[in-house]
Amino acid sequence: MNMLIRILAAASLAAASAAPALAQNAPNKPVAPGQEAAERARTAELNAEVAARNDAAAASEASARADYEAAVARRAEAEAAYEAALAEHGSAVAEAEAAHQARLEMWRAQVTACENGVRLACVPVQPDN
Repeated sequence: MNMLIRILAAASLAAASAAPALAQNAPNKPVAPGQEAAERARTAELNAEVAARNDAAAASEASARADYEAAVARRAEAEAAYEAALAEHGSAVAEAEAAHQARLEMWRAQVTACENGVRLACVPVQPDN
C-alpha cells in the first residue's frame, strides 16, 4: 500500500511538472500571411474610432459647458437688472409715500386751524392729484 501511494505521488508530480513543458513545446497556431498586419490595421481602426468618439464627447462637453456658462452669465445679468428695477421701484414708492405723508400733515394742520377758529383754513382745498 505504501508503495502504491509512492508510485501515485511520483506519477502526479511528473505529470504536473511536465504540463508546462508540453504547453511550451506545443506547435503554435500557424499565422496566415498578412494576418498580423491585418490585426494591427484593425486595432488601429478601432483605436481611431475610440479616439474620434472621445474627441466628439470632449467637444460636446465643451459646448455644453460654454452654453451653461453663458446661461449663468445671462441669469446674473437678469438678476442685476431685477435688483436695479426693484431698487428704483422702492425709491419711487418711498418718494410717493413721503409726498403723501407731507400732504396728510398739511391737511391735519389745516383741520386743526379750522377747529381753532381760523376761517380761511375751513375752505376746502382741491387735491392736486
